[in-house]
Order: sequence, then C-alpha cells, then structure tokens
Amino acid sequence: MPPGGGVRPRAGRSAVSVRQHDGQVSVTFDDATVASYDLVVWADGVNSVVRQSAVSPSRPADAGQMVWRSVAPVRPDALEAVQFWLGRDRFFGLCPAGDGITYGFGNVSCGRLRDPVDGRKRRLAGRFAGFGAPVQEYLAAVECDGDIHCAPVEWLTGTVWRRGRVVLIGDAAHAMSPMMGRGGCMAIEDAVVLADELRRDSDVSAALAAFTTRRGQRVDWVRQQSQALTELVRLPPGRRNPALRKRGTAAFHDRYRPLTAVP
Repeated sequence: MPPGGGVRPRAGRSAVSVRQHDGQVSVTFDDATVASYDLVVWADGVNSVVRQSAVSPSRPADAGQMVWRSVAPVRPDALEAVQFWLGRDRFFGLCPAGDGITYGFGNVSCGRLRDPVDGRKRRLAGRFAGFGAPVQEYLAAVECDGDIHCAPVEWLTGTVWRRGRVVLIGDAAHAMSPMMGRGGCMAIEDAVVLADELRRDSDVSAALAAFTTRRGQRVDWVRQQSQALTELVRLPPGRRNPALRKRGTAAFHDRYRPLTAVP
C-alpha cells in the first residue's frame, strides 16, 4: 500500500521493474509511471515476472505432462461429483460446474508439444477415443476448438515466499501439480492469512515472517500429496488399479482431511 494509508487502485497496469530501498518498494509500471509502497503483494502465477526479477531466479520445472482443459454445456448421466477415468499414460476428469455446465480436463504424460487451435477438438477426441461414455458425451458437447485450453503442467520444486517487502502468493510462490485441485484455493488462503497477520502486527517484517511460518506446513502438505497422486496415476495399471480399489476412497479422505482445519 502507499506510505501512510489507503490503497489507490491501478487497473490495467503491469509492473516492468520492482526495486527496494530503505523499507520502501518502488514499482515502475508499463505506462512509465512510478509509485512507492510499504508492501507489494504479487500473485502473477507460475511464470511470475516479479518472482524472477525481484525475489528469486527460480523457474518452474516441467512435469512431463500436457493438459487440455475446457467447459461444455452438458451434464453426463450420474455425474454428481468429480470423476476420473484412468488409462495407461493418460486420464480424463469431469467435474460438475453448476447450471448444467461440466468442466473437463484431459492429461497425457508426454513431452511438451504444440497443439494448434485449429482441429484441437478433433485431436483431443482422438487422444481419448477409448475412454467411457461420459467422456465421449462430454467431448462431443465441447462447442469449438477455441474452447479448449492446452498447456504443459509446470510446478516449482520449492516455495519462494518473499524478499524484503515483496511477498508472493498463490502459484507465484508455490505452484504445484494440479492433482489435488487446490491451486486457486491455496492462493485465496494465502491472501486471507496474509491479511490476518498484517492486522495482528503493525510491524510489517514480523507479520510477513508469521505469514510464511503459518502457511509453510499446509503448502508443503498439499505439494507432497499432489506429487504422490501424480506418481500414483503414472503406475502401470496392473499395480495402480488394485491399489485404488483397495484403498482409493480412504486415501482420498486422508489427503483432504487435514485441509478442513482453518488455515
């Protein structure tokens, strides 16, 4: 926030440089204006420009997976909660999204590839042609190539919280495998906890230290469980499927139960 008080919103601007001096953070924006702040909080995603330029040179690692995400105006029969269909080197997930909309995501273990928008729906259907009827119903309902987003899965191997009075939240700080479905939720939790600690302590440095301590264990847990799920679905079906039938439901609850506590 600006020194001495309230926040002045600046919509539609991006930072091009961030510098710290004497307990202040100077931000130069893409319209060439400069402003100074007591604290800068950044949430610009896994490829965070601010992380790399002002906090840490760490870059995301490639998870060796490509994912195709989309929504479609359909609700396959019996779909009341998230469901996964697992193949040898790929899986497809469906999740109800309200008002007859379903969110779908197809994941393939492979190297990075470029999938042009033109013809993307047809190629996605081909990649999952052997999957069950709900997946086929969903893929048929995707309206056009441009409704499908394709990207590699990337993550940070560790957490990078802050440097001085520049603090990162969400994927900018701790991007991880999406297997726990917690990316957006973790960013919201970060913001809530950071605000709580800043209210508790007027000493900004002390508040930031308390924030990182409070968030560390929870973030580490989600990262560990996300990685474990990634490794599980990559197992050969002969090993993976019996394990899921035996302990899949119990393991699901064990992974999420610690996250029901207030962050």
